[in-house]
Parts: sequence; C-alpha cells; structure tokens
Amino acid sequence: MYLCVQETTQTVYNWQFIHSVSLWTRIIAELHDDESIQSLIYPLTQTIIGTIKSVVMVSTLVIVSQLLTGFKNFVLNTHWLVVCSEH
Repeated sequence: MYLCVQETTQTVYNWQFIHSVSLWTRIIAELHDDESIQSLIYPLTQTIIGTIKSVVMVSTLVIVSQLLTGFKNFVLNTHWLVVCSEH
C-alpha cells in the first residue's frame, strides 16, 4: 500500500506536472472567452484541487504553493467563481 501511495505521489508531485498545470492555467486565463476553452475550466480546477489535497507534507509545500499561485492568477484573470470547499 505504501509503495502505491509513494508512486502516485512521485507521479503527481514533479516539476513536469506542475509546469504543465501552470501552462494550462495561463492558456485558459488568456483565452477564457472562447467557448471551447471554457469547457476546460472545471477539469483544470478539479485537477489542481485534487493534487493539493492528495498529499500534504512539508517536502511538497513549495509545489503546493506553485499550484495555489497559478490557481489564484487563473481565478483573478477569468473572473470565475471557483468553490474550493466541500462544505
């Protein structure tokens, strides 16, 4: 069980994944008026929120802060309301 969690963590918490999410947040923030791009907003937000929730350790705080910064800029540029809480 621990090996599976460790592999999943290494798959998600790497810089290639973080940079690709950052790229998509910038693309969608710039082109958010296009109808075909608007359909990508929900999956992107769910990917970011799911990644942040998956494993929170001290060693991943830098990566989580990168995700939150991209998420914040994405929300500010698109002016979309994104609910992040489950309650």
